[in-house]
Amino acid sequence: MDGLSKDKKTAYLLLVVLWLVWGNFWVVSKNALPVMGGAWMLSLLKIAGGVVVLFIALFIKRKSLSMTPPPFLPTLLYGLTQTTGFTALTVFALTHGGAGKVSVLAYSMPIWVIILNTLVLKQKLAISQAIKLSIPIIGFVIVVAPWSINESKQVISSVMALLGGLSWGISVLILKWILKKNPTVNVLNLTAWQMLYGLIPLIALAWYMPHPPIVFNQTFILSFLYIAIVVSALGWFCWAAIASKLPANIASINSLAAPAVAMMSGMIFLGNMLSATDLLGVTLIFGGIIIIFATSKKKSNKVSTTVASSQKS
Repeated sequence: MDGLSKDKKTAYLLLVVLWLVWGNFWVVSKNALPVMGGAWMLSLLKIAGGVVVLFIALFIKRKSLSMTPPPFLPTLLYGLTQTTGFTALTVFALTHGGAGKVSVLAYSMPIWVIILNTLVLKQKLAISQAIKLSIPIIGFVIVVAPWSINESKQVISSVMALLGGLSWGISVLILKWILKKNPTVNVLNLTAWQMLYGLIPLIALAWYMPHPPIVFNQTFILSFLYIAIVVSALGWFCWAAIASKLPANIASINSLAAPAVAMMSGMIFLGNMLSATDLLGVTLIFGGIIIIFATSKKKSNKVSTTVASSQKS
């Protein structure tokens, strides 16, 4: 990765961490759901635990990092779209007839980011870029297999999951806007406050939603620690850091690796066998990401060489 800038190297390393963290969450959540009060309470505990962990981290580093809230309105919008909107719509999809791959449609976020960037922000997408971005997207579509969704409940759940992906996509653009307008904003601070703002509506929603009782046992404790510290706090901090260092299209497209990792983890830890179609989809996702990474590195090398040549002359 010598041809990449320090920021991009950090971003790609964080991406690998994020793939593993979010990918393995699906395996952990499958075992945790029965003891953590179902999908609503699991999601609420995940976000609440993450908020506590992030603010503890801010308090520990208070000498070097400010605990002062970032600009209120944009941070509130960021929290409502990423934390509230994405979480609530995804859980609605899961609890209202959606099962298996339907909830994975929430990871359609990169598709929405590309659409919003192109149609709303008028950012032109070169043909070569479109081809490279389309490879992992095609893999994602193959994995989800939307043509197999035929029951009315699944259709409604699919729409909710897609709207969850749209909400997440909007939050990516809000995040980029915040960082552009406020370059001194610390990512850890921003992540903590947006999650706190987004948590409040989730508490109200979860309060009115029926859920099975929470079972306090060893599985609950270990699962809670993992989803609060690793999946929620570390995961969303890594995501914000990645999005701050990479273009929106590139950062978002890499998130497609999470459901692919989840499927592979399910095969390894839960014995869920992958079909030939699933393997094709996973291969296209990772293959497309590798192509994007390789071409980004090549472009960085070319830019570095050009700069060095101009300095010599």
